[in-house]
Amino acid sequence: MSNTCENDPVRKDIRDTVAAEGRRIVDNVRYTDYRHHTEVDESTGTYIMDCSGFVSYVLERVAPALLAMIRKEVDQPRLRAFEFYEYFSTLKPQQSDGWHRIRRLPDVRRGDIIAWRHPGLIEPHEDTGHVLIVAHPPSAHADDIYSVSVYDSSDIPHNDDTRQDGVTGVGMGEIKFRADSDGRPTSFQFKVRDLWYSYPIAIAQPKGTHEAFIKREESEPDRQKRKSTRPSITHSTSTSTS
Repeated sequence: MSNTCENDPVRKDIRDTVAAEGRRIVDNVRYTDYRHHTEVDESTGTYIMDCSGFVSYVLERVAPALLAMIRKEVDQPRLRAFEFYEYFSTLKPQQSDGWHRIRRLPDVRRGDIIAWRHPGLIEPHEDTGHVLIVAHPPSAHADDIYSVSVYDSSDIPHNDDTRQDGVTGVGMGEIKFRADSDGRPTSFQFKVRDLWYSYPIAIAQPKGTHEAFIKREESEPDRQKRKSTRPSITHSTSTSTS
């Protein structure tokens, strides 16, 4: 009897697993709020977190070894959005299992992760950018514009947003990206008629099988570089921001 990746959730493509977990959380939300700390109660559908808290929570649940590859500030208890960008921007497209750099929006698929960094000085208690999980492949429009459905935590409304007016936090919506002639993202727009923001953007594909990243250990050199790489996922009192 065959044992294909489709029939075995442990051997599924990790992108599918990441996207499925993001969708599960969005569907399970009963109360959510965008705050710069993380509080989760799965039994009541409560998700209080910012964007980096959401993506970290998803990865912590389904691929903790992937999360552990991203370096965290030594004076912060958890990852912030700009650290996803910084790590993704150093990746090479030829890398095998782990994180794989995606440079062009037409190559983005469900389960990939997009991050951008605020171009200004990174400071404590200030937003540092945004990070999100791709829900569906981009849809191309005229003038090198792409619509991307995403799972994220945000305090800014998106197009076709599952969050009701006035609600912030975890949900699903659509963000538009503008690309250059090679398809590389150059700016984004949260909602029609909003401003376009030209921030540095990086995209990464979680590459490999779910099995490969459930319990993978860090190498000793990486382990010594940081005291902790895991975010606090329940009842954190940190006031550090995304």
